[in-house]
Formats: sequence, structure tokens, C-alpha cells
Amino acid sequence: MQVPIFERVGLPVLILVFVFALALRVVDLAGRPMHTDEAVQGMKFIQLLEGEGYVYDPSEFHGPTLYYLTLPLARIAGQRTGAELSETTLRLLPVLFSLALIPMLALWRRIIGWQAVCWAALFIAVSPINIYYARYYIQETLLVFFFFAFLTCSIRYAYSRRTAWVMAAGISAGLMHATKETSALMFAALAGAVFIVYMSRPAKIRKRVKFKARDIPWRQLIGGASAAAVVSVTLYSSFFSNIQGVADSVVTYFHFADRATGQGHEKPWFTHLQWIGWHKAGGFVWTELFLLMLASMGVMLSLDWRAICRRLLGINSGYFESGRSCSSRAVSHPFAVSILGGYAIVIIAVYSVIPYKTPWLMLSPMQIAAVLAGVGASRLVMLHGSMLWKVVVIVALGVGTAHLGMQAYRAAFFFAADERVPYAYSHTSPDAVRVSERILRMAEMLEDSERVVQVAAAEYWPLPWYLRSLERVGYWNEMPAELFAPIIVLDPALSTVAESSLKGEYVPQMTGLRPGVFITAWYRSDLWEHEIRKTQ
Repeated sequence: MQVPIFERVGLPVLILVFVFALALRVVDLAGRPMHTDEAVQGMKFIQLLEGEGYVYDPSEFHGPTLYYLTLPLARIAGQRTGAELSETTLRLLPVLFSLALIPMLALWRRIIGWQAVCWAALFIAVSPINIYYARYYIQETLLVFFFFAFLTCSIRYAYSRRTAWVMAAGISAGLMHATKETSALMFAALAGAVFIVYMSRPAKIRKRVKFKARDIPWRQLIGGASAAAVVSVTLYSSFFSNIQGVADSVVTYFHFADRATGQGHEKPWFTHLQWIGWHKAGGFVWTELFLLMLASMGVMLSLDWRAICRRLLGINSGYFESGRSCSSRAVSHPFAVSILGGYAIVIIAVYSVIPYKTPWLMLSPMQIAAVLAGVGASRLVMLHGSMLWKVVVIVALGVGTAHLGMQAYRAAFFFAADERVPYAYSHTSPDAVRVSERILRMAEMLEDSERVVQVAAAEYWPLPWYLRSLERVGYWNEMPAELFAPIIVLDPALSTVAESSLKGEYVPQMTGLRPGVFITAWYRSDLWEHEIRKTQ
């Protein structure tokens, strides 16, 4: 029997795609300004790096996996203090987890086929949202990886009933919970998708898969749940040094429920679909409709439409197979593909209903969409036996993939902090980096005893990250009792109040931190004159 071509070349193609994805993600990791959220996470990690330990805060910062997993990278890089820590080191962690999604696709080869796996890997490699946030030091990329690992292991367990798979699924679930609160929504969406797919099957098929209590593999399921609990408890308790952290990991959902109402991030229900579907700003169009349409085709072309039609006509016939072995060489397994499609639809619907909206929440459904798009692409290629058809389809898929890659390259390297890019949400301005560098240069002119900076503003992040090498920096959300430092940073409202006392002795310079947020840096006159002479 002749082995299909993708059975023979699938692994080498996957390796090539991995190398290609690596090249797109690791170049110039420090080039983009640190987003406020990245700066907050970076400063939180510095506490762990410098030996202050980690204590979970249920009201902010999310779970501990980001910090604990960054620690080995910082140690390998020889960075042991906040001043030594670099943006490259921090952002390398999400890059690695983004890349790890590609080899994990190999575990789907017997479920969707090698051709679909290779297409899916290519779509993940060039997806604009995937590349952009792979270079972001926030929890979302880690969460997407752990979720996909949980989903992969769960489906493999459902087909094989091997204990190793359910234990791996449990560990992945524990890591999800220890990464971010929104994992609860992802679990709920997946459960909803499984229920919908199950209920859509004919009654005859549903009866066939019903278990009696004694038939359920309780020991394996309890083992998987125990693995999830051990991982979550270990991390939230800071390796059993802060047991209160375990209770706080539950308390956090009260804060999470409040945050979901918006807290300044309220958007219309269609905003997420607009960000990933069709976003036009400043003459540029950003769209991943190509992936979404292919994903839809992947689901539609995986269904047995003859069986569906027979069912609609009242003839008993199941279109989901209940006993296909995981070793089958079928191009796709309709049940698994339907669960993926159901999850993507449910989670997008959930995020659309919740008022709180940020573009990185779409990473999870777009990861699933890439897998489904791989199924769609492979099905389209095989839809007709004509060589001309295959060539036309492959060329069309190549054009669509190139368009995704062009958008990704443009977003990640040319307009990374430009608000016209939908992924650059409330992003730090390059001007904020320049003013921070100026403050550091001027601080170097001062004697150690004078090297003090005062920052008073309603919003001053990410300045703490950029000024982390200075030991004496004070931060206030309101006007301090006394302004005495050689360098003072105030927001516009406080600058108006302080102008009369600072004018003459200080030179002001206003700059934008991010869209709609401004600060004024006040430099002592002698420092400003020295800086000007140096730059002339």
C-alpha cells in the first residue's frame, strides 16, 4: 500500500515551519516599547528575581506561572537584578511557548492528518495576532499553550484511555488555572462545546456512548484531577510557603467578576470580531478573515452531509463516529473537529457578551481557528482529484498565507507601537522611552546623594520599568507634600498646580505615555542646560 506523501514529509515540513516561525519571533525582541501590562509584570518578576519571593495577589497581576517560568531564563542569561534584566529575556518566554504550539500539532496527525497539521503549523507561524503577542510579556500566550495542551491530551485520552494522557491533561489544567483567571471561561466554553456537539448527535448514537457509573474510569479521572490540584496548589502557595495563596486563588474570582464589567475597557459586543475580522485605520486594513473562512470550511467539510440530510429526512443515521481509533489515517475526525469549532464559537460569544474587551483575549480562539483552517486547507486541496484543481487551490492558499505574513511582519516590526494596529492596544509611545532615557542620562550627572526622581501622576506606568536602575525613585498618585528632587515627573493636572513653584528653577517637557495619557518632566535648569550642550 502506497503511503500518502504527507505521511512521509510531514515531520520535515513541520520542522521547517518551526524554524520559519522562530525567525519571525526572535528578531529585535527589545525593539518595541514595553506596554504598561508588560512593565507591571516585569516589575513583579523583579521581586522574585532579587530574592523577595512571590506572594499571590488576588486583586492584580494574575497567576504565578509567568514569573516562575521566567526565572530559569534570567538565571541562564546571568541576570540577577532588575537593572540587569532585559526586555529580550522577558519576551523570550512567550516566544518559546508560542513556538511550542507547532510541534504539539504532531499529536494531532492521526486525528486530522499530516497535511492538515502542516497547514495549521504554517497558519500559526504567520498569524498576525499570534506573532504580535508571542513577543509580549503577558500571561496570554502561556495560557493558550496550556489550554491547547489540555485539549490535545484530553482528546488523546478520550480515544486511547491511557493514564499518561489524563495525567498530562490534569497537569495542563493546573497550569492553566495557575496562569490566569480567564482559564475558568475557557474550561466553561469547552464544556459547553462538548455538550452542544454531543446533543447534536442522533439519539441512537448518544445512547451508544452513555456510560454506567461502574464503566467510568474513576481512578484515571481522579488521578488527572489530583495532578491539576497539586500543580495549582504548589504554584499558588509559592511552593507551600504561602498557603493563603491557595484560598486567594478562589477569592480572586470576586475581583475578576468586577473587572469583567469593564473598568475602562468597555467595548461594544462586536469589538473582538472587528479586531480580528476587519480593522481599518489610517489607511491600513488588518484582517484575519482568511483564517476564519478556512476554519469554517474545515468544520463544514468534515461533516458527513449525506448522513445529515438523511437525518433531516427522518432516517436514523449517525454522522459522528464513536469508535474510530486514534491510529486511523483519516484526514480528519469529525467529532474532534466539531469540538474545536464549537469551542471557538462559544468562547468568542462569551467574550462578546462580557463588556471587558482587550485584543489579546482572541489568542485562544484564533489558535483553534488556525488548526481548523489547517483542516479546511487540506480538505480543499483533496476536494477534487484534478491536478489543476490542486495547483489552483495551493496557489490561492499561498497568497492568503503570504498576506497574513505581510500583516504580521508589518505589525510586529514596523508599527509595533502604532495605535492603528488593532493589537497595539493602549500601547506605550516611543516618546515615553526617550524621556526615560533622558531622565537616566541626567541622573548620571548628579552626585549619589542628589540622584532622586519624584513621579506623581494618576497614571505613570511603564516608567517604573524604565527607571528600575535608579535606587531612589518615589511614586505618588497625588501631589507629594514637598517637591525637592532635581527631576520631577507630573501629570498635566498636577503640573498646573506646581507650575508657579517650579517655573524658573525647572524646565518642563511634556510627552505622551500612551494614547490619551500625558506627563510633564520637570528638569532642574542646570541639568537641562548640560543636556542641551551635550546634544548640540
